[in-house]
Amino acid sequence: MTVNNIQASILETLSSQYASTDTTSSSNSSSMMEMDDFLTVFLAQLQYQDPLNPLEATDMTAQLSAISTVEQLYNVNEKLDTVSTELEGLSASDPLGYIGKDVLVEGNEIAVQDGEPLGATSFSIEEPALVVITIFDAAGNRVREIQYDANEAGSQMIGWGGKDDQGLLVEDGTYTYEVVATDNNGEEVAVNTLSQWRITGIAYESGEPYLLAGDVCLNLADIICVYDSSGDGAEGDSETEN
Repeated sequence: MTVNNIQASILETLSSQYASTDTTSSSNSSSMMEMDDFLTVFLAQLQYQDPLNPLEATDMTAQLSAISTVEQLYNVNEKLDTVSTELEGLSASDPLGYIGKDVLVEGNEIAVQDGEPLGATSFSIEEPALVVITIFDAAGNRVREIQYDANEAGSQMIGWGGKDDQGLLVEDGTYTYEVVATDNNGEEVAVNTLSQWRITGIAYESGEPYLLAGDVCLNLADIICVYDSSGDGAEGDSETEN
């Protein structure tokens, strides 16, 4: 093989490999000609060159410059892909973006502040049922029981006004609720409990971010939906009595 053919082969290989970086980036790490590979080919080229027509110094410089340029461009392309991926992940997981938004999470907590329940609580059922909602304080004591007939399947809002069974306002704090639904045959119906909160701040524990809704701390992983606080949020099809 002549020197010119070898040069052409190297340049053609470099060009084709760089041109495919956008579509085959996942395999370029193993197929891309790196500097060590180039030097091996380059030394072989010098060893087997035509002694009557040796490689010019300018040709050697041009080849070294070509592989260096291509390698630098390839590294820049990889770094840009990495930066783009990190920025996308940062944007998606940035907890500051949740402040002022309403989020829907799986759970059964109700927070009461200044005598008023915070956020909105709901549950969903797959078929009409007789529903019994029991609300407990932090010590596990029952403070209120609400019964009603859910005539339709779907999401149902819990319209608890923060009062106990005697009609007195409960103390501020965090409460939990339990929903039991049964059909006309007395068979238990599956229930999924949900809570909607407006995010007011961010807290960090052991380096992990948590969302704050008043004094309630929410895990990012528990979020199902995010709503604009100016919208209707996750309102249900009907509302229980309070």
